[in-house]
Amino acid sequence: MKKFRDEGMKKIFIFLNSNILNKKSNQINMPKIYEYFGLIFFFYSNEHLPIHVHVSKAESEMKFDLVYEVGKLLRIDIKKISGKETLSKNDINDAIELIKTHHEDICRKWTDFFVMGKQISVEKISKKI
Repeated sequence: MKKFRDEGMKKIFIFLNSNILNKKSNQINMPKIYEYFGLIFFFYSNEHLPIHVHVSKAESEMKFDLVYEVGKLLRIDIKKISGKETLSKNDINDAIELIKTHHEDICRKWTDFFVMGKQISVEKISKKI
């Protein structure tokens, strides 16, 4: 097994590498966390570190990594998804703004789902950020 600096990271590694498929249907669970003006923010259930969120709209999807240093959001790295269209510049900007204002909640939901094994519910945001 991989060596870890602390037990918390070890638990996250074990959890993320465990089988988190929906055993009834053999489908990967994709918990949605936000709906925001046509943008869908979600996790794939077979995720990995760093903490990140996928954002989709119609046939477009991108990944947004949340990069922290000493508990502060340092930056958001945006990555293209192979085989998917990229979001429009306006959609990327809207996604970044939502992530910046909700990053602590995103981390809480990530931990609740991936570490604690809790179900999370989608939040529909209808007020422009």
